[in-house]
This record gives sequence, structure tokens and C-alpha cells, in this order.
Amino acid sequence: MTGMANTLIGQLESRRCEPRNDLLTGLVEFRKPDGEALNDAELLGQVWFVISGGLDTMTSVIANALDYPAKHPTSGCEHAH
Repeated sequence: MTGMANTLIGQLESRRCEPRNDLLTGLVEFRKPDGEALNDAELLGQVWFVISGGLDTMTSVIANALDYPAKHPTSGCEHAH
């Protein structure tokens, strides 16, 4: 297991023992229709979806924030003074 996975497993274990009002606790407490909890691999998968979705979104926001001024250098200059 990677260091990040180990850290996440530790955080998930912590939420099992001491629930908080957060996403990890919600995932740990979630039950499938058959009443079964998510196993560690499923929990890690769900957490990874959230992390990677956030990374992808922020990458796009930053890229667009840098791309527009590069393509439109005079746009917005009248507001700079």
C-alpha cells in the first residue's frame, strides 16, 4: 500500500472509532442496500474519486485562469487603474 493509502486507511479507522461530521465518517457509516458496509478497498476508491475530481477541477480552473490573460493581454486593462 502507498503512503497515501495508509494515511487514508488510518483516517477511516479513526472515523470508525470516533465519528465526526465529515465526508469520511459518512462513507464509513454508509450501508449498501443489503446492509453491508463498504470494505476498505471500496472506501479508498470513493475517497480517490473525490480527491481526483477536485484535482482535475482545480487544474482546469488554474489553466483557464492563466490561459485567458495570455490570449487576451489587453482585456481588463481599463480596470487596473
